[in-house]
Amino acid sequence: MRSAASYRIAIVDSEEVDLFIAQRMLGLMNISNKTTFIRSGKGLIDLMRDPDFECDFIMLAFRLSDGHGLEILDQLEDLQSMNEIPQSKWPRIIITSSSRHVDDILRIDSHKRVDAFIEKPMLPSKLKSVFAALT
Repeated sequence: MRSAASYRIAIVDSEEVDLFIAQRMLGLMNISNKTTFIRSGKGLIDLMRDPDFECDFIMLAFRLSDGHGLEILDQLEDLQSMNEIPQSKWPRIIITSSSRHVDDILRIDSHKRVDAFIEKPMLPSKLKSVFAALT
């Protein structure tokens, strides 16, 4: 098991301010000092295909400028089933969203690859409890 600050976390979000807030909170709370910023679903797919890319967690926005976070996960699963992404490479998935619609929350909760959900704006206490539960 890694020490908390050494967790490798990819933050996938189209909004610059959300990327900044997540990175700042992860660093201040000593959860990670190794973050990768990804601004699109396509960027995440490209990185997951890269044999040198590794991360322990992906914080994936529910809505992205180029798609929907859960649809991106489905595309990654398709690539994994075609052996383009090894199963061993799958990190823990945390969906972030400002949506409070019941249908959206149910879709997030029912997706088999999603390990946790954090509502935006992120509260330090929620971020801390999610990472405590997943590690």
